[in-house]
Amino acid sequence: LVQVRPNIVCTEVVSASPTVQYVTPGSSATFTLTYASGKSASDISVSRGTISGNTLTVSNSSSERYAVSNIRGYVTIDGRKYPTAIIGNKMWMVENLDYRWSGLTIETYYTSDSVPYATYYMGNESTYGYNGKKWGLEYNLRAINYLNTNMESIAPGWRVPVYDDFRDLFVRAGLTTDNFQTVYSGPIWNLHSTDTSLEWAIPEVGTDLLGFNGVPSGYKTTTGETYQWKRYALWADNNTSSSSWGKMAMETWNASNIQLTLNRSYYMLPVRLVKDI
Repeated sequence: LVQVRPNIVCTEVVSASPTVQYVTPGSSATFTLTYASGKSASDISVSRGTISGNTLTVSNSSSERYAVSNIRGYVTIDGRKYPTAIIGNKMWMVENLDYRWSGLTIETYYTSDSVPYATYYMGNESTYGYNGKKWGLEYNLRAINYLNTNMESIAPGWRVPVYDDFRDLFVRAGLTTDNFQTVYSGPIWNLHSTDTSLEWAIPEVGTDLLGFNGVPSGYKTTTGETYQWKRYALWADNNTSSSSWGKMAMETWNASNIQLTLNRSYYMLPVRLVKDI
């Protein structure tokens, strides 16, 4: 039998019954959804399956041992809806930010480090993602500083994550750390999307244990070249007096762990927002 279950990471919006079903390979399982007051199917997204009213239907292939559908909430920023997940005592945006403002320059690569810049993943403006899936923009440090300064008008209550937010996330995903809490090792695929079409540096299929939905974006330099594109990298709050160095969380070159480290201000990386709940 195949284990099929909904992984609800927006418990403030919806619950599901039963919590798990066991069905034969190649068949479907159905779950009854109960929405909180004032909520409906338009307030959630699912990584797998279909929703019709109060019913979630999830299918599995004949080769799977289990099938998980992550059920997420939304936050709307500048008219775009981003899926969210409650992980511990934080709510994470589980898509990379795609926010533009007057004064943000978007180029394949940039020629100055004195203004906020952003670029498209792999330089592809039509998709800037993988197989047509938009992955948000990649920003330089000045753009991240702009977001930090203006966040209350952009997305009230949200913020660029700091190192401690990532530390909490990594531990909940089952990773262990060194004495300095800067290197995290273990099942990093627990943070990866379950989308089997994605190309990662490690062979394991993502389990998306927490609903974080990580994607391999890498980062860009001034030449427009993408580095580490089979690994994910995300900005952390700069929170330093340096204008030359920022902070990031990135899978290492051999994809054996994740590091919290400094990066050049002219590197361009994606960012995901977080809020305390």
